Amino acid sequence: MSHKSLRIVFDAKRLFHNREGLGSYARTLVSSMQALSPQHTYYLCTPDLGNNAYAKDFLDTEKYQHITAPASANKSVWRTKGIVKDLKQHNIDVYWGLSNELPIGIKKISCKTIVTIHDLFYKHYPQQFGLLDRWVVNKKYRYAVNAANRIIVASQHTRRDLIDAFPSVSGRTEVLYQSTLYEGWKPQVDATAEPYYLMVGSLTPRKNLELVVNTYAKLPIAERLKVRVVGRHTKYADDIKSKMARLGVEECFEFMGQVSNEALWRLYSNARALLFPSQYEGFGIPVIESLTAGVPVIGSSRSSIPEVIGKHGIVIEYDSTDSLRSAFIKLKEMKVNLLEDVDSHLKSFGKQ
Repeated sequence: MSHKSLRIVFDAKRLFHNREGLGSYARTLVSSMQALSPQHTYYLCTPDLGNNAYAKDFLDTEKYQHITAPASANKSVWRTKGIVKDLKQHNIDVYWGLSNELPIGIKKISCKTIVTIHDLFYKHYPQQFGLLDRWVVNKKYRYAVNAANRIIVASQHTRRDLIDAFPSVSGRTEVLYQSTLYEGWKPQVDATAEPYYLMVGSLTPRKNLELVVNTYAKLPIAERLKVRVVGRHTKYADDIKSKMARLGVEECFEFMGQVSNEALWRLYSNARALLFPSQYEGFGIPVIESLTAGVPVIGSSRSSIPEVIGKHGIVIEYDSTDSLRSAFIKLKEMKVNLLEDVDSHLKSFGKQ
């Protein structure tokens, strides 16, 4: 194996500024690469470093160099195309766009380019985007997949989606399953904890908390385990809380907000199951986090979710309260079987 030292630049805006989703993906990937291949020089490219506790480890200048926007620059314009001048000055070998885009003009400099395409949600559900937003996103995707030497996707489902939308990318696209920062952590089980279900992710309609609420309204009180919901508060959260109150199930749900990694790991470790009835996911990081903690998943049949769950959970119909209630019953009967061979399943993701 070659140990040549490379100068590798990551688009790190999300790493420094997004607590969930793309930010979590970026932090896990970059830290893993640095730990496994410390001989390379790693640059983190971001309009500014911010001041977020979850990204503090990436301020370590012994492990990472930083490329930030000049004080006089428009940060958005700099990230879109101005950064190319800075990249040329650093004589980089590889530029990796971690969030579906590459800077305009990058083909004019002599470096290899990689882009991660996480999903094609904007094509499947265009009604959830404004006309201008949809046009901008599509333009960024098209430029990125045409400019990239290699395209990374997080699941076979996303690979099929991408090739359907942009057939010319077929020979340049590779599935690289996402990993989790919790790999190697031991479950922290509290034998005295009351049983509960867990939901993790931004509180948006796509995550489909509404299905759980509607199902609980039909459940006998004795079957209503507490549901702990972790994620950034949004207007949707206020709307769904109002619906809970109307249906008389508000006491069944506990909104935790955003929590530390340590607190989230404890929540995973003691949950009866992760509820993940999402409408669409390019991968679904909470699924693999839950399985890493030894906790099964109840997830929807949409997009990549069944692929990531494997046989270690129960797949339900996205919009069916009867399907979710049946899953609750099935879980009581099958929990042990669902978790057999989960380690071998996880090896196909983060340990590739």
